[in-house]
Amino acid sequence: MNVTSTEAELFAIRAGVAEALKNLDINKIVIFTDSMQAAKLAIDPTFHPCRMQMIAFATTLRTFFTASPVNHIEYWDVPSACEWPP
Repeated sequence: MNVTSTEAELFAIRAGVAEALKNLDINKIVIFTDSMQAAKLAIDPTFHPCRMQMIAFATTLRTFFTASPVNHIEYWDVPSACEWPP
C-alpha cells in the first residue's frame, strides 16, 4: 500500500488528538504542524482515502466539542526550518 506524506501527517494528527482526548480534564488542544494541508484534511469529511478514519475521528471530536462550549482546537503552522525537537 502506498502512503503519501500528507496521509502520514494526517494519521499522526488524528492519533495525537485521539490520545489527548483520553484526558477528560482538557479543554484546549494545540496542534503544531508543518503541513497545514494535512491539518485541514483532518477535519474534512470529503477526503476519501481515509474516510473510515475520518468517521471515527469525527465521533471523537463531537464528544469533545459537545462536552463544553469552551473546548477548542488550534493549529499552529511551524515550518520544518524552525527545527523544533519532537
